[in-house]
Formats: sequence, C-alpha cells, structure tokens
Amino acid sequence: MVKRFESRYRQIQRIREQHEDAAKTQLAARNSELIDAQQKEKAQEHRLQEVLRNVSSQMLFGVSGGFLGSLLKEVEVHEQAVAECRKLRIDAERESEFAAAVLKAATVELKTVNELVNREKAEHRIDMFRKEDIELQEQASQAWQRKRNEATV
Repeated sequence: MVKRFESRYRQIQRIREQHEDAAKTQLAARNSELIDAQQKEKAQEHRLQEVLRNVSSQMLFGVSGGFLGSLLKEVEVHEQAVAECRKLRIDAERESEFAAAVLKAATVELKTVNELVNREKAEHRIDMFRKEDIELQEQASQAWQRKRNEATV
C-alpha cells in the first residue's frame, strides 16, 4: 500500500513540477516579449520626436503646401507606428500578467500536492507507530503471562 501511495503521489508531484516549470518558461518568454515591445515603442516614439523636430525646423524656413502635406503624412505614419507599438506592448503586458497568474496557480497546486504528500506520509507513520505499539504491548503482555505462568508452575 505504501509503495502504491508513494508512486501515485510522486507521479502527481512530478506532473505538477513540470507544470510549474512550463509556467515559469512561459512567464520568462512573455516577459521577454514585453521588454521587446517596450523597446520598440520607445524607438518609435523617438523616431516620431525626430520627425516632429524635422517638421518644425522645416516650418521655420517656409514650405510649400505639397511639401507640408508630405511632412504631415510622415508624422501621421509615425504616429500610427507608435500606436501599433503601444498596442503590442499592452498585449504583451496582458500576456505577461496571464503567465504570472498561471505560474502562481501552478505553484499553489504544487504546494498543495507537497502538503498532501507530507500529510499522508505523517498519517502513515502514525499508523505504523500505532501498529508497532500494539505489537509491543501484545509482546509485553505475552511475556508477562509467560512469567506469571512460570511462577505458578
């Protein structure tokens, strides 16, 4: 019975450990994606600022309507790129938060399984101690009976 118990719970424990390891790996990957998205967003914001500085410097020199239109189109393109990067960053943050929640749940499950294994082992040890105690009491009782019988003979 003990072997079966240990085998079953060890198998569950190994599965939970694998689940936790997979969750850690997923969280690391999502955090990496988040960092990448943040860097891309900063780079796009920096490019937009450069374009805006360029537009403002061109405006000082006076520009034609067509050239102004192309400058404004360039600003619009960079603003869209920044908005797309921001959306990617927000999505990466959500994915990272979800991965963190999955890891937390996996850790709690593993902790629960470990506590269950420890509790079952403790209960098994207590049962074994009780059985051993009963056997010792029986042996002591039998020894006492033999001594008593020997004394009366």
